[in-house]
Amino acid sequence: MSENVRGNLSPRQAKAVGFLLAGCSIIETAGKCGVNEKTVRRWLNSPDFASQLKTGKRQVLERVEMRLVGLAEKAVGVLAELLDSPAEPGAGVRRLAAVNLLELTQAWREMGDFEERLQALEQAVLHDKK
Repeated sequence: MSENVRGNLSPRQAKAVGFLLAGCSIIETAGKCGVNEKTVRRWLNSPDFASQLKTGKRQVLERVEMRLVGLAEKAVGVLAELLDSPAEPGAGVRRLAAVNLLELTQAWREMGDFEERLQALEQAVLHDKK
């Protein structure tokens, strides 16, 4: 569960945010929190709950991004190592994993760049309307 989930939420709502962030479905979350599925769906429409869930998602994605950055360095190291010993057992699998990780990291970075540009455009449009 996220560290900063509580906010204005009840203990059950805070637990629900944690379960949703951990990948549980709405039905699973409801069962684990001891509430009806409709209750969780209603919570999802609550501004406080939605805000906490959004904050939690952002925190999870930031941790994933940092992990990708660290693994990208490791992937480059694997590729560099394979340049000197391409015939070692398992080299193909290691190479594929490294390349896939670097491609994922690149796609993630491009998504982040796109999001930043979109936010800048939105701000510019909002500023022009004033």
